[in-house]
Amino acid sequence: MQTLIVTFWKARNYGAFLQCFALHNTVPNSKILAYKARSAVLFTERKRKYRYIWPVLYPYWWLKNFINQIREPTFSEWKRIPCQKYKVFKNSRDLSLKYDCIIAGSDQIWNARFVSDEEYIYFAGFASDETRKISYAASLGMPSWPKDFEAKALRLLKNFNSVSVRERSSVEYLQSLGIKNVSCVCDPTILHNGEFYRKKFKIENNRRKYSFIYTIREKLSASIEKLLLDDVVKCTLDGFRIPSVSQWLSYIDNAQFVVTDSFHCCVFCLLFHKPFLILPTSGEKGGMNERFSTLLEKTHLENRIVSSSESYEEAFKKLNSVVDWSFVDATLQKWREESLLWLQKNLTSPVS
Repeated sequence: MQTLIVTFWKARNYGAFLQCFALHNTVPNSKILAYKARSAVLFTERKRKYRYIWPVLYPYWWLKNFINQIREPTFSEWKRIPCQKYKVFKNSRDLSLKYDCIIAGSDQIWNARFVSDEEYIYFAGFASDETRKISYAASLGMPSWPKDFEAKALRLLKNFNSVSVRERSSVEYLQSLGIKNVSCVCDPTILHNGEFYRKKFKIENNRRKYSFIYTIREKLSASIEKLLLDDVVKCTLDGFRIPSVSQWLSYIDNAQFVVTDSFHCCVFCLLFHKPFLILPTSGEKGGMNERFSTLLEKTHLENRIVSSSESYEEAFKKLNSVVDWSFVDATLQKWREESLLWLQKNLTSPVS
């Protein structure tokens, strides 16, 4: 059985790579669709549109591209996942016939802020009727879609054979739109345990005592800063040189504790048994916090979320509260087995 995975390809993001790596290692004979978002495809058109001011914009574009090229080796791990080349709007239905099943997900491929409503790729809109279509742990990243995005997404979702999402709230929302039998499954990274990643990425023990900070959007409050050890490892995606995937996992696995606003960093804290604090996303993107709620409520660790208004004493108490790691492991194992069963059932079921 040949399977095509549709998710964010070659994204410069640890979670994006690791969730794809995990799903590929779960589903035999799978490839990822080598699709670049339309923002990249339309670059030439934009260049033509702004041809009169292009001489002014070019130095900025060149510098940004140069920095990205330096960062590229960090995510060279994408080469570990075989891909299926794809050209937008060209023989796409013929391409889908090469595969028995198309999986949309995981990650925030259904977040209307991240993808255009024209990018039906992430809803398997290019696939033929003969090809089975399912989603695995797809994330909306918001409570509900804008109405124009919703109408187009709903039309495509009705062609799916099975739908599963990552957040619990998305189950109720999609069912309210008429999508039946929506399931909430674990993120692909949870389909494997911590030892799997230690072996695959050759993570070694480090006796250095440090706190690890990994943030994408949020800044640390004064109370959190006060908690940090003298030795602090800070990581963002904005640096000139950023750690490799293996180094990033090693930083989590060997840290005394972790502070992050990243969902996947939180996942690996659970898999590696690391004390952690979560900085919730603020502002209009606050809907993304549902991913933390689904995961942490299931593991009874909701108290690990700390707001910027909390005092040092409150944050200290949360960080040092005892975690029942045996309960966490048992909970994740049960969720893992249920999700694997869902995936196996819906990969092999005949097209209806």
